[in-house]
Amino acid sequence: YRFKTYNYNLPVNVKEPALSEFDENLAYSRLMNIQEDMARFDDIVYNGGDIESVLDMDALARFILTNDLILNQEINHPKSTYLFNENESDPDSRLKFGPAWDFDWGFGYEGSYSYCYYGSSSNIVCNMEASRFLAKLMSFEAFKKNYYKVWVEFLGKRSMEELYDYIDEYYAFARTSFENNATIWGYGGSFFEEDRDRFKKWLAERKDFIFNNLEKYDLDEFLYTLAGDVDCNNQLTIHDAALVAAYLNGSVHNGFHEAKADCNEDGRITAEDASAVAEYVVESAAPSPMYWYNTPVATGELFADPFSIEIGGEASVPLNLGYGLDECYNAIQFDVVVPDGLFINDIVAGGSIKDVYFDFAELGTNIYRVVAYTKDNAAFAAKDVVLANISLQTFSVIEEAQRRLEIRNIYAVNGDNDEVRMGDVTISFGEETGIDTTLAAVAVSGGSCITVTALEPQDIEVYSVDGRLVDKVRAAVGTTRITVPAGMYIVNGKKVLVY
Repeated sequence: YRFKTYNYNLPVNVKEPALSEFDENLAYSRLMNIQEDMARFDDIVYNGGDIESVLDMDALARFILTNDLILNQEINHPKSTYLFNENESDPDSRLKFGPAWDFDWGFGYEGSYSYCYYGSSSNIVCNMEASRFLAKLMSFEAFKKNYYKVWVEFLGKRSMEELYDYIDEYYAFARTSFENNATIWGYGGSFFEEDRDRFKKWLAERKDFIFNNLEKYDLDEFLYTLAGDVDCNNQLTIHDAALVAAYLNGSVHNGFHEAKADCNEDGRITAEDASAVAEYVVESAAPSPMYWYNTPVATGELFADPFSIEIGGEASVPLNLGYGLDECYNAIQFDVVVPDGLFINDIVAGGSIKDVYFDFAELGTNIYRVVAYTKDNAAFAAKDVVLANISLQTFSVIEEAQRRLEIRNIYAVNGDNDEVRMGDVTISFGEETGIDTTLAAVAVSGGSCITVTALEPQDIEVYSVDGRLVDKVRAAVGTTRITVPAGMYIVNGKKVLVY
């Protein structure tokens, strides 16, 4: 499934969704939607217009920074250039550039076929098939403002210094391999200290060339728009609250913006500002998938044991925070997703966690956000700890396939006050009938058949809507499926549609 844009003749290859797996009509419909998105984008770039209505400019600016810093001119071909729409059915959803990948044509390789010898003062736009498109895209005022903003953030967080440190650390880690490689293949198969130093010098020159040639803008309109965004990355996470707590305890992280930390605008930064940020976070939407993938992975994890709950009763589920290798945590946020029929009564901090801010809120149907941070910016505990206790209740049978809690969108802050992410957690549970026999011990649902979920063996009678007995089945404990023709049925007093 490929096509070309009208104005710039750019080749577009649909990688996701896999339209070849759809039936012909659905594949055609989805392809038309994608072509319409690209046509609007192509037309605005060519003729001018509101580029921000079709394109996420912050994502574009970060995508271009990544490629510009290393002079990856392959995006002019155009090749290896990805963009996506998170929700193509939403008319307000915009295209986003990314993820960035395929950098073997960077670092001055174009025309020289060598790395970090030439090109530190070259323009990323060069004379190739997509160069006119790229130059026009980068000429929009909205892009230039966002591009300057992300560069100010990048340099303000000392990200270049982190990059230089990474080069040193990687060279030290792989030095023996480089030397052995050179023994077998000669200089062309290795990397030496002079190469390491040349790469760092080239990147420093490249950074200076780009930033010195950027148009400069007043960034107040960017830096003061999202309340609580203390690290000014256009996302609200518990990291923002943790940075305020760190500041109050004498530790200033390089991502901390003092002006944004004064949430109540009283001219002072206090503990009230940290809690105000957390209040924003507990009710905010989850960060974007792009943000998730760009956040470093934690070495620790959340975990919990399977549990059982009686119908009409309650259960308390301890959620544990496991520390990773040499990594402890002073703040965390996560979302708890429960199936239909299971209710959260309360979520409280673990008993051994002291001097913490802890809160939770219902974000929507069956989903809850939990946030926590230590007020003294110390670790939650010296070792693995019960982070939270989740109090649950149910009054009905839940289908076996749905008996699980999901812990998602887990972001934590480590001892260096850097933000990290943890993998999702699934907690399975069982159900028991309990003492209250007035509550049903069976659940019935429709679909392609009648599905019966029983906590104890019992007879199930299936009637047509006109009162005729269609089938009678002895349901065992667990799930029983009853195949009947399509139509409406009465099962245990409940209407069930089979289609």
